[in-house]
Amino acid sequence: MKSCNDRGFLPTLRLTPTGPNPYISGAEKSKTLQGLDRQAGRVGAVSPTKAAHQTRSFKNASEGAHSSMRNRRETVSGLLFAAALAVLVLTGCRAFQPEAVIVNKAPETFIIGAPVEHGGGYYRFHVFWYGSDVDGRVERFVWALTDTTVQDDDTTDDEEDVRFNPALDASTLDIGRWTTRTDSIFNFTIDQGVQPSYDMTLHMVAVDDFGDFDRTPARLHFFSNTLGNPVITFFQVIDDSLIAVPQGQADTVGFAVPYQVHWEGISPNIRGYSPEALAMVDTVPEFTDGMLGFKYRLMGELGGNCVPSLTDCWSPRIFQEATGDSISVFALRDRDGNVLPPVQDLIFLNDPLAGPEDGPFEKLLPSGAVNLEVNSIDIAGVEVSTFLRPFTFVVNFDPETIMLDGETDWAHPEDPESYPYYILLNDDTQEHHPFQSGDRIPDRTYVVAKSLARDNPKDTKLDPNFKIGISGFLQGTRHNYFGGRFSFTSESSVVNTEPPWDANEDGWYADTLGFLTGPRTTFTINMQAVDEHGRKDGSPANLSFDVGHPPCIQCIELLPKFSTPSGYDESLECLADTTSDAIDAHPCFSDTTILRVTSSGLGDDELQFIQPVFMLVDRSTGFTWVVIDPPSGGENEPYVIESNLYRMEILLHGLDDIRERWEDKVRRIMGWAYQVDYECDPFNQIRDGGGNDDIKVPTWGRSGNSEGITIDAATGLWKISVDVAVPRDLITLGPDLYKDLTLQYIVGIDDPDMRDRVFNDSTKQFGKGRVQAIALDQTQCGFSPTRPATYNFFRNVRPSQAELPPGRSWRDCDLKDSGVTGIQLTLDISPGAMASLDGWAASQFFRIVIETATGDFECHSSDGF
Repeated sequence: MKSCNDRGFLPTLRLTPTGPNPYISGAEKSKTLQGLDRQAGRVGAVSPTKAAHQTRSFKNASEGAHSSMRNRRETVSGLLFAAALAVLVLTGCRAFQPEAVIVNKAPETFIIGAPVEHGGGYYRFHVFWYGSDVDGRVERFVWALTDTTVQDDDTTDDEEDVRFNPALDASTLDIGRWTTRTDSIFNFTIDQGVQPSYDMTLHMVAVDDFGDFDRTPARLHFFSNTLGNPVITFFQVIDDSLIAVPQGQADTVGFAVPYQVHWEGISPNIRGYSPEALAMVDTVPEFTDGMLGFKYRLMGELGGNCVPSLTDCWSPRIFQEATGDSISVFALRDRDGNVLPPVQDLIFLNDPLAGPEDGPFEKLLPSGAVNLEVNSIDIAGVEVSTFLRPFTFVVNFDPETIMLDGETDWAHPEDPESYPYYILLNDDTQEHHPFQSGDRIPDRTYVVAKSLARDNPKDTKLDPNFKIGISGFLQGTRHNYFGGRFSFTSESSVVNTEPPWDANEDGWYADTLGFLTGPRTTFTINMQAVDEHGRKDGSPANLSFDVGHPPCIQCIELLPKFSTPSGYDESLECLADTTSDAIDAHPCFSDTTILRVTSSGLGDDELQFIQPVFMLVDRSTGFTWVVIDPPSGGENEPYVIESNLYRMEILLHGLDDIRERWEDKVRRIMGWAYQVDYECDPFNQIRDGGGNDDIKVPTWGRSGNSEGITIDAATGLWKISVDVAVPRDLITLGPDLYKDLTLQYIVGIDDPDMRDRVFNDSTKQFGKGRVQAIALDQTQCGFSPTRPATYNFFRNVRPSQAELPPGRSWRDCDLKDSGVTGIQLTLDISPGAMASLDGWAASQFFRIVIETATGDFECHSSDGF
């Protein structure tokens, strides 16, 4: 009896080992791809971090999948072998020959490289792959492209199997594509994305001669980048000619005039295509731009007020029987599936005879903007960026406005006036003074400007009886004396639709605009034409000019007594400039004024004696002041020194510019900034006069019952009274005994250092001195004498001089309360004062000499002038 082996009944088992892991080539790198072969699946953008994870996960996922599959295969082979042995043990030799069990080994798939095709775009790849089958041959391949990746980097299982692995789930073949090739040029398209980059996964599965699928698909995770977004260029079509409209600019068409807009697109993603290859996929003639069609939509009322977030507002559209609705498409096809020429033109008939039932392309377009959006998609599946889609054209040209600038009205020769011109408010003759843009004119003037206006000849007029509307507004920028600027603007004047000058043969009407000026201000007159539809000239005609001439300073005159007459009159020449030659040659500023102090004060050059007083010297600060009655005394009370009070007078001579000068003498100069300095008082502790005694702080006049400042009503001269307090014992004893005797024994200062300090504090007004002054041409409300101090700025620009109540001035502080209407702003004009010599202070030097029992005395300081 032969053994079972002799009879050959023991079956041979074929155990299928797993194949090698797929190899990932340089195609893993992040590149933007797009497919020539038709692809299934939607593509969605992922972050660069996720893309990196996907690229990194390819090898891990592939190796993990092979390892898992290898384990499963070894387990199954072992079970089969054990079962066979069990059958032999239990049954022994059989009386028949059993059929051999043949287990097919599944093929393996490898993506060996995905280099960029020579000269190709980033999304266009030449991908290589191959398959191997150890017990047969590879018949074909099935591949799929999916969005992003679902692979979890924290697991070795290949989670991409849930999306495409025909060996495990045959239903995933629904997104597969079959091929027998081992390489292909893929255009990994973005699939209607605005962003020119996308994350994708390419799955490749080999199928062998037994029809088995590779159980571990080769996968390539990559970041697909295109060269960019396509762009659209818009054109206006005029007589079959294309006129490019710059990106972001609005085109304009005449009212009731037809308008045609044309657009073209081009994509940067055509690089790398031959003309023949591009023509096979391009659908827009001439088939060289890489575009696949266009969509458009009208915005706003013309587009039916469609809300893009709720409705598909784009055209053209096709009907879908499945949904019973239409959807927008980039390209239409005929019944045979051929692509029809894309929509690249829209024609607006803009017909005034169209009825209300007519659509936006037939009806009369309203005056204003028509907003259109056009989108396109290219062969890489990338759409036009959102900000490049809009196109706007404006219906109804702006009317036209011209301002006359130093010229006569050439459209209406019957008007001989030259515009603009100004009238001085205090001129009884009302003489007209022409000027030009950029000129400087006097303050307190009434300016008249003239403009020409007409509707644009390209518009069709609906109302033949409508002439033109003309309006104007005023802008002002005041340059403040204290620094900085203040800007203001009037409202537009009431539109005048009956201009006083009718249209000439070219359709030009004319009107004027008048307003009152303010000081130290740059004014801009704006004039606008308004057509029958209320459309204003978007670029108003304008001209600008400056207002205000600076005053001049004639003299700073120092007088020893209030009865001493002035040595100068109004005819004194002004100080022309700040050079030393001009100062030395001037009759007022060339010499130093010497003023003397004596007990009697009777001499011509001696200061006026006023009365006995007491000088107080603060014990801690050294500040001095004068009182009539001394304090009662005490430890913390100031030192009390018996003194005589003298007074000198400072006359400030100045005149406003003759072109804007007031006739009233009290208004010859409206304000001064002055300061009296002494050589031994470098910090100006002694404040003199009734004003501010600070060259940085203007003095506009007397306020309330303040003394020390007067403005002569007859001459307009300003007089500053400066008090000079002289210790009585300084005159009678001399400086040495005053310090060593009076201050020690009478005033009671034992400390010699303190005596020296009090001596200096009580004598620092004597010796060299200087008066600085700046003339100003404005004032403020509330000062005496009362002078015009306000600029009343009118709301609608057009104040007539006849509107002014009798006896009132346009500069009155209370004009707004006196019944004059239409005032928009009441501006204090003192901040806009013009200053003499461009704000440089003229200086007059003097010396105060004290005649004492031991000789003349003056204070001296190393920090002198």
